[in-house]
Amino acid sequence: HTLAHRQQPRINGHFSRNAFRLSDDSDNESDKMTGNSNTLFWGNNRHNENAQDFFKLFNYAMGSKDDAHKRRQFMFCLHSGGAAETWYTGLPKETKADWSLVKVVFNARWPPVKVASKSTEEFKGELLGCMLLEETLGLKERVADREVWSHIAWADNIGIFAVGADIMNSKTYIGQVKKALPGIIRDKLADFYPNWTTFLDNVCSIDTNYIKGKAKDSRKLLETVTQRF
Repeated sequence: HTLAHRQQPRINGHFSRNAFRLSDDSDNESDKMTGNSNTLFWGNNRHNENAQDFFKLFNYAMGSKDDAHKRRQFMFCLHSGGAAETWYTGLPKETKADWSLVKVVFNARWPPVKVASKSTEEFKGELLGCMLLEETLGLKERVADREVWSHIAWADNIGIFAVGADIMNSKTYIGQVKKALPGIIRDKLADFYPNWTTFLDNVCSIDTNYIKGKAKDSRKLLETVTQRF
């Protein structure tokens, strides 16, 4: 299991070269690149759009096509009547004839949005607050469109926080986090870990059947105690 989910860039929650469909006759001047309503670009800061993600997706969809092909297809990826289509239609012919210029003016019109980055202290807080609950052990969670065991999902999140906190290569907070883990997991861990990578790899490598069996026994015991009272 890997600690970080490598996700492809998305537009409106969707990402695929098939989001834009190239015609079979892709070298013909009349070929078209059509998109669905989730991939066409409005350019009006609405519809949860990210202009830079759109442009990345467009270039990815074009693959190895030359600049002339990209110029021909670009107009078909702008939503009819949207701000982006109006902007593109109004560009000088010499600009639209040079793909490198189109990229420049696009980035000038829709520059990258500066994201408020989390501080290392914020990541540390999230790391220490991310708990693996015993009642979730042996159960699956959906993460990045795939099902994973709860302890794997927890380790993935902790890995992200440790990287953000800039402590991945150290042992900082490992003892504290380990102490807060359910006994089912803690019993299978070593006494010492030199860094987070080693620690999280160990968590992920714990036999799933062992976890499921112990979690099942724990739930039965809890039910028995509950019924008595």
